[in-house]
Amino acid sequence: MKVSDKGMNYRPTAVDLFSGAGGLSEGFTQAGFWVVFAIENDHHTAATYAYNHTRNKHKYRTEVLHKDISEVDFKKLHERIKSATGSSVDVVIGGPPCQGFSRANMRTRNSSNPFNKLVSHFICAIKGLKPRVVVMENVADMEIFEKGLFVEKLRSEFEDNGYEADWKILTAADFGVPQRRRRFFFIAARDDLPRILTC
Repeated sequence: MKVSDKGMNYRPTAVDLFSGAGGLSEGFTQAGFWVVFAIENDHHTAATYAYNHTRNKHKYRTEVLHKDISEVDFKKLHERIKSATGSSVDVVIGGPPCQGFSRANMRTRNSSNPFNKLVSHFICAIKGLKPRVVVMENVADMEIFEKGLFVEKLRSEFEDNGYEADWKILTAADFGVPQRRRRFFFIAARDDLPRILTC
């Protein structure tokens, strides 16, 4: 079903992985998305997310899963979302932990850092949820990690699963934020979707 077939009042759905306190969720909510589920493993951070995003009792409330992402059955979660919303997931968003990619962590900034393996769980979530679009953000140094091989492997993994993918470094100051903060954004769209915009 195309988005245009769902009617003018359709509210696109999102799932936030490694949600933290909900910065990405806030942006997508302000843009008109219904963040149906947020997944966060840290107890205090999940509680902060819940305080910020689940106090309202209206239809578009977010359910927070305080859980290790490796323990989530995303195929079952997909069915729950279809049951609750009448639709599949439009967008999966998230920012896997950055410790293994950040220049601020030179001691364990390498491929053996266990945090880096969490990206593979992000990919498993995509396979289970089959969203239309994926937005993943991280530290800018992810682009050059392992001399760029890590990101190329990530793109290949998405392409093997039916997505077209690319990435870009964005600077917060270019979008009205009073910070010189550079972030890596990886965006993928299912290759069975019509191409509306080209860069």
